Amino acid sequence: MKITAVIETRFSGAHTVKGHPLCEERHGHTWRVRIEIAADEKNMDVGSLETITNVVTQYHRCDLDRFLPGVETSASGLAYYFREQLSYYPVSAIEVVTDDGYGVKVEWPVR
Repeated sequence: MKITAVIETRFSGAHTVKGHPLCEERHGHTWRVRIEIAADEKNMDVGSLETITNVVTQYHRCDLDRFLPGVETSASGLAYYFREQLSYYPVSAIEVVTDDGYGVKVEWPVR
């Protein structure tokens, strides 16, 4: 049976978004990240889910601009970055939302 595993986690991090009127100055958010993984129920490994969570939470209390040079640290930029970091897994969607309620959900076809 095919299922969609859902991992939801949070981390706090500072960032800037060049050209954005409200985000051009360094500031922080608590980011909520929801990752959807297309999986076979029999093959879903709890250890894998923990590894996926760690890809996101390793940035807790970080200056995202400093630790992710070259990455646009907007919600959509982070969604694409996390997808790239999780390319080993069949990620079908990543949602990134700031603590003020703004964000994105990006979906990909499952390979």
